[in-house]
Amino acid sequence: MTNQTSENNKRIAKNTLYLYMRMLLSLVVQLYTSRVILNALGISDYGIYNVVGGVVTMFSFMSGTMSTAAQRFMSYAIGQGNINELRRTFVASQIILWLIALITLVAIEVIGMWLLFNHLTIPDGRLTAAIWVFQVAVISLFITIISVSYNAALIAHEKMSVFAGISLIDIFSKLGIAVLLLQLPTSVDKLIAYSVLLMVVAVIMRICYTVYCKRHFEECTHNKYKYDKEKMSQMLSFFGWNTIGALSYVSKEQGVNILINIFFGTVVNAARGVTTQVTGAVQGFITNFQVAMNPQITKYYAQRDFDNLFKLVQRGAKFSMFLYFFLALPLFIDIEYILQLWLVNVPEHTVSFIRLTFILMMIEALSSPVITCLLAVGKVKWYQIIVGGLLIMNLPVSYIALKLGAKPEMTIEIAIVISFASLLIRLFMLNRYISFPVKDFMTKVLGIALIVVALSYVLSNSVYNFITINGFIRLVLTVVSSWIISGVVILVVGMNKAERFIIKNVAIKVLNKVGIKQ
Repeated sequence: MTNQTSENNKRIAKNTLYLYMRMLLSLVVQLYTSRVILNALGISDYGIYNVVGGVVTMFSFMSGTMSTAAQRFMSYAIGQGNINELRRTFVASQIILWLIALITLVAIEVIGMWLLFNHLTIPDGRLTAAIWVFQVAVISLFITIISVSYNAALIAHEKMSVFAGISLIDIFSKLGIAVLLLQLPTSVDKLIAYSVLLMVVAVIMRICYTVYCKRHFEECTHNKYKYDKEKMSQMLSFFGWNTIGALSYVSKEQGVNILINIFFGTVVNAARGVTTQVTGAVQGFITNFQVAMNPQITKYYAQRDFDNLFKLVQRGAKFSMFLYFFLALPLFIDIEYILQLWLVNVPEHTVSFIRLTFILMMIEALSSPVITCLLAVGKVKWYQIIVGGLLIMNLPVSYIALKLGAKPEMTIEIAIVISFASLLIRLFMLNRYISFPVKDFMTKVLGIALIVVALSYVLSNSVYNFITINGFIRLVLTVVSSWIISGVVILVVGMNKAERFIIKNVAIKVLNKVGIKQ
């Protein structure tokens, strides 16, 4: 078992490395792409795309939920070494996804167009463009939904090098779109062109995922299983209860985005769009680590290896949060200058949005491995009723706050409080299901994390205030000093001897990969 655990840790480290190499490259490309698109479209049209695209994204929760279900059941079958179960899972997920795609198509056309014509604030003369954006986004979403099971197969099989490689096609295609927008004549509506070109990229990506999976995974092609009532029932039950959680996420993100549009207009939507780009770039590093780790959590549960399961969940939560904080700290401290350097026009509220969202994302980073473990257990009914019901409160509480005259920042502050409460509830539910050691998590993960954050921020901010040189040199000194301080604090205060040993081994592997032999 020790050798198997070591192999699993090596696989996580290797897969994380592949994903980080992809992320480092894509981060630079994405940030440049965002700047070009914001300048090409203008703040108002960028806000339109953000809010109208958000309406369509509201309905993508079902594909995300089904993706989680497919990954969970596939990883479980792989963990048990059951190829027949894997085949039945893939076929059942395909049938369900086509049903979801058709239902979503009808619902989004009815509800989405109603919102667009009756409730969203669209600047004069831009309604036609907004309709184009909406319809093209609907097509893109349909294509994405029917292809979800192929993405799930890649992740369940832990083929992260392929996942990373195909994702780079997506990243550089969007860079090409951004450059093309600058070359288009003024007679072309750039907002419409942007949405259509993104749809073309979505089609190309679906083809890439599908072709690879059909060539390499037996369950994805020549499958003799056509319909399995029992497997369909299991997956639909899992999917159905998880839909509550997905709806709660939609209400927190896109629902609140629509509220902000109604109360403040498209300019503040643009600020949220920029915030999503910045925080999403950092979040991508955490997601990569978690994507590499999540299949192992499910497989440990399938094998009933609770000792390694508990260790991986706690270690994953701690590493996720530390990694996010390490990357976000210099941005948090000097975000005003970074935005001025990055963007020509910085929408109002962007600075405060980003700082608050960084805090929210650190809590989410702690929660992610806990969520994966709960989903692996499979007892999602009361979990989604209680936690999903709490998260849905983001929307009505935000509405009340804005109605009473609160600033748009209050919506993120509300999300922070609810997210932390949700983390605590998840921990206690996991304890009830599989005797998860909540006390250890509170002291060895959450308590240590708070100490690391407080100490690192105070020291790094003190150095920032001590630096008298303004401009780019100050930014470089801030980034370097923040990373040195937080890195030392994380290693010395935040990690035990075993965890420092893991980090050392991963660092050696990274250096060997880039040709620096130890």
